[in-house]
Amino acid sequence: MQIKNHRREFIKKAGLLAVMGASGNTKFAEAFSGTSIVKGVANGKTITLTPPPSGLYYEPLSKVAFTTSQPGEIVVLDGEGNEYYTAPAAAKNEITAGGALGTHFILLKGKKNELIDIAAFKVNCHTNIKDDTGEFEKIGRMLYYEMCHYNEYNVARVVRLNGKTYHYFSSWFQDHMYVMQGQKYFYPELKSGVDLYFEGQREDGMFHDNFKHSYEEDSSWSRRFDYGNFVSIPNDKNATAIFVRIPLENIAEFSMIEGTYFTWKATGDDEWMKEKLDGLIKGVTYITTNPYRWSEKYQLIKKGYSIDIWDFQNFYDAALVGGDVMKVEPGKTPFGILYADNVRMAYSCQLLAEMLDYHDRHEEAQKIRTLGKTLEERIDRLAWNGEFYTHWIPEDPSRKYDFGVDEKSQVTISNTFALTRGITHEQAVSIIKTYQRIRKEMPASSPGEWYMCYPPFERGWSCKKWTYMNGGVSPIVAGELAKGAFEHGFEDYGVDILRRVYKLVQDTGGNMLGGYRGAFPDPPARNFDTISLRPVANADTHGTGTPGVPGFTGEGDNDLHEFPAGKQIFEDIPFDLLDPVTNGRKACLILSGSTGYMTRASLKINKKASSVYLLTASSKTNFPGYLIFHYHDKTTRAIPVSSEMAGNWWNPSVAKEKEPKTKVAWRGANAKNKNIGVYVSGIDNPAPEKIIDSLEFNGPLDEGKWIILGLTLSDAPVFFMPEHRNTLPSHWAAAECYAALMEGLAGVHDAGTAFNKVRLTPRWEIAGTGKAEVTAKYEASGGYVSYRYQKVSDREIQLLFTGNARQTQIEMLLPRGKKATQISVNGGPVSFTLQSVENSTYACFEVKGTKAYKMVLFME
Repeated sequence: MQIKNHRREFIKKAGLLAVMGASGNTKFAEAFSGTSIVKGVANGKTITLTPPPSGLYYEPLSKVAFTTSQPGEIVVLDGEGNEYYTAPAAAKNEITAGGALGTHFILLKGKKNELIDIAAFKVNCHTNIKDDTGEFEKIGRMLYYEMCHYNEYNVARVVRLNGKTYHYFSSWFQDHMYVMQGQKYFYPELKSGVDLYFEGQREDGMFHDNFKHSYEEDSSWSRRFDYGNFVSIPNDKNATAIFVRIPLENIAEFSMIEGTYFTWKATGDDEWMKEKLDGLIKGVTYITTNPYRWSEKYQLIKKGYSIDIWDFQNFYDAALVGGDVMKVEPGKTPFGILYADNVRMAYSCQLLAEMLDYHDRHEEAQKIRTLGKTLEERIDRLAWNGEFYTHWIPEDPSRKYDFGVDEKSQVTISNTFALTRGITHEQAVSIIKTYQRIRKEMPASSPGEWYMCYPPFERGWSCKKWTYMNGGVSPIVAGELAKGAFEHGFEDYGVDILRRVYKLVQDTGGNMLGGYRGAFPDPPARNFDTISLRPVANADTHGTGTPGVPGFTGEGDNDLHEFPAGKQIFEDIPFDLLDPVTNGRKACLILSGSTGYMTRASLKINKKASSVYLLTASSKTNFPGYLIFHYHDKTTRAIPVSSEMAGNWWNPSVAKEKEPKTKVAWRGANAKNKNIGVYVSGIDNPAPEKIIDSLEFNGPLDEGKWIILGLTLSDAPVFFMPEHRNTLPSHWAAAECYAALMEGLAGVHDAGTAFNKVRLTPRWEIAGTGKAEVTAKYEASGGYVSYRYQKVSDREIQLLFTGNARQTQIEMLLPRGKKATQISVNGGPVSFTLQSVENSTYACFEVKGTKAYKMVLFME
């Protein structure tokens, strides 16, 4: 928002110019504007304010109490000089803070409109959601944390280029743009994340995908994509990174339009947006004319065969361009039409046309708008199958792929992006019902119907079935689906999605992942044979030990005394563990060069096995040892046992792998550490057809220790149930869900810029929420809206709301089976209309002006 100096306007509104000029006090307002506000207020001589509870500022809709020591008229102005309250002065006065944020003025005027006194107080707020049960407040806090906390992706970074600094939420602009959908309510600097990519825009209009890879004058990325000039090396050796465009991808141009548009909405900076328009038009020209991008056959944007908008193609087509899954080359790559690129560009054209119209470039706006409409009509004719958008349509229909799936049945992520990006209500309803169908038919082990691609490909891609883009499940999809559900009459489904996403996060460790495994395999049929370590056991699990038997690792009460004995099952693998009490304190095998231990041991087996499972750990070594298979035919095979297979028993952890071979089996505590444990590690027998005569354990020769506590054979290859594995940015996923919470359930929509025009659609009724307090603020501009919702009874709903909006459209969701009979605003009746969306009904009305409003809706 471009905040103007309203000092003279405020003086004029108060009717004070003539009076102040006559009294020689023309400097009064200017002098007062510099007065410091202590404890949130600046008192006058006759006006005395009660300090705000926070001591710093009043929040919108809070009560501001003050006293006046003489009669007159009270006039209150907001932070932009708008008058929002007038009343006769009383000894004790109370107003509801409303209107634009900033310094608010209380004027006490006399009968002749002369200024008697003036006082001031600060009004400020921050984005927040509260509800009477705390359910959605917890969800909001969880999502905020996930948008902000540090990991490889999840942090706002500051990078530099040509002596300037830029803020971004991700090194990929697409990710930055999506994260901004949630972070715009919290982060103060948004424009530079867009500015950065305009700095790198190619002369022909092409935008890059990322500013990620460290600066190198002779970059491997440049060599990789030099055939198409897809990499730009900045002429600045101090640059943080280089610009890269993935040749396969088409997301950059529509992402730049959306990113620019929503940054403009959040900042309200009209001139900044104006400077971007020519670059955006060049980007549209590039994507609709360049031979890498444009299909002459279909007159639509074309792409190599990827999974939706992602940056890798299938192995069959990659083989035609040297095996690089990110490369495409006209004349070699079998191009086709991905619906997502075209639906998104059609929508982005409408956004660009709106921005052009805003700056009176109407002829160009109409051309862009027509282009968008044409793309929309063409892609609907080609790809809309009556239920959802068909994933990919080849330019050459004779080319066939061996993917093991009916490609026409596949539903991919961008169907959910389309829900709030320009498609018809009927199409949106069909897509939502498609996901509800998927929920009914998906595997029982699935965490949700929010698939990146369903059903997945059986083969032909770098990501295996049920993982990542190929059948993985993501809160990104959940957030977009929930937003669409709220907007298209499936409000109960939207609430259900938010609740299930929160439960999924809590059930899987408390931290949101960007992606989850889409289904889990059934364990294979297998038999186990537990092998006793009694013949080779040499150490106690307790620190005490006994003469000739060392106490675990020889560190006293830093031991494994809580470890169980007897028949135990870890990760579905049975073990028979020695009890030190009944075995002369010998409960495990520890191999080490330290005094009192042995460096090797051999255990007789005389059986066949397909795999071996060890209950194991290590200490003070990065390489625990070797497991050597001795077969009856006198051959041997040595298997190195790494620290990834037998990790340190202090603070045990393992990397989450697609097909894990090791897991943390048990955790406990001792006097020195509350987090100790051991691992179960599977080793496939290199010669399962042979009889294993014995297994030999070779350990460290130094003070390092390899600890073996259990051994079990199996007649099947190693199998552990895979875990959820994060392969997508979780801050993107969290931002999508936060947008669904704020814009869907809470119903806050910016219908102008910087909330100067607002649409409110509170949908708390469908969640069973009786009270809610919501504030949405753009920290980049100070634009905001704040409301308090209460369902007083089955016959009455109240809504107290304010903001800097000049115009506010209220669309109040009615309880099912209820009819609105009357609506009053600030004590007076208002006319309203009813709007039906599927089976939902909204009572709609509009107010104009920046002040605090109280709506009361009566029903029968």
